[in-house]
Amino acid sequence: MLCAPLSSVKRRLEVKAEVNGITIIDDFAHTTTRKSNRRFGRCARVIRPRACGLCSSRARNTMRRNVLQEALAGSLAVADEVIIANIFKSEAIPEEERLDLNQVAVEIQKRGRIVKVLADADAIVASIAPQLRSGDVVAILSNGGFGGIYEKLPERLRKLGAGA
Repeated sequence: MLCAPLSSVKRRLEVKAEVNGITIIDDFAHTTTRKSNRRFGRCARVIRPRACGLCSSRARNTMRRNVLQEALAGSLAVADEVIIANIFKSEAIPEEERLDLNQVAVEIQKRGRIVKVLADADAIVASIAPQLRSGDVVAILSNGGFGGIYEKLPERLRKLGAGA
């Protein structure tokens, strides 16, 4: 059984949808899913580096900065597949301080995992939906609406399940 979301806490291992045996969870606190669902089917992590509106101005941009780049790669590499979306409003971070998505991808690949860097929710849904099968878990790690991925992925999976 998938870890239950914490009582009265939204966006902490929150099951957003279960379609055709595929579980889609949302996790705002990215680290809580590090190892929680590895004992289930294949696991994909989908992340969009984005600022946190709840933190101080410097801290809120940590996910978009290169300061934790190596740690991020290590924590994502527990998944069978990792999909990284382009950094949300990357232009707000000076280039020399910005998270290097390609380097994160290289570090994840060194750990023997499949990784893709894709532009947005539409590209991600188009890439992963056809590959998913019953028993798989998709953990979406973001603190925003992520281009409607929470609606688009289940919708696409329903269509695929109906033979679309």
